[in-house]
Amino acid sequence: MIKLVIFDCDGVLVDTEEIYFNMNRDFIRSRGGDFDLQYYEHFIGSHSLTMWGELKEKFNLAESASELIELEKAKKKTALSAAALKPMAGVAEFIIELKRSGITTAVASSGRRDNVHLILEKIGLKKEFTAIVCGEDVTRGKPAPDIFLKAAELCGVPAEKCIVIEDSHNGSLGAKAAGMGLVGYINPQSGAQDLGMADLLIRDFNDPAVLKFCGLV
Repeated sequence: MIKLVIFDCDGVLVDTEEIYFNMNRDFIRSRGGDFDLQYYEHFIGSHSLTMWGELKEKFNLAESASELIELEKAKKKTALSAAALKPMAGVAEFIIELKRSGITTAVASSGRRDNVHLILEKIGLKKEFTAIVCGEDVTRGKPAPDIFLKAAELCGVPAEKCIVIEDSHNGSLGAKAAGMGLVGYINPQSGAQDLGMADLLIRDFNDPAVLKFCGLV
């Protein structure tokens, strides 16, 4: 019986990937480089150190990866504060149904804590989660399983009684490595992500299949 559903944030609870892509591409362009969406897609769901370590080397950026992460964090906060964010269609109702059925909910996001909490507050869902685990809370980010295992630990639920909902290949790898069930959320804004390892693929939180998979019907 499922006891905990763990949600990724960006691309699952809210559409922010296009915001991040445009923001980071503009930054790289300001340094004389450029990249396209196809290149950026492989960073989606990964730890910030992974992305900025690679971008630093590829574009010969002067700052350290840690300094670049702090720059991105500030830019994200500004962009997210200005954006008119809203939850993904049907996800708020899905969360309410989970909680009504006695299933705990949590967030496991590679994002920085300040920005994740800002997003959840703006879309009105922050209070719905028992645990919110972010990139700084684990040493190894996705595709390692650490962030999902941390969320399960905080909620007091064993991995085999957890389901993860992810829109990225990196997150999917981490969920499977954690020994958890996996729902792949197909989000066109997240690019061509390989979600083939998912136990269930959905495009809509109103899909009856996801209710059945979580034991709600």
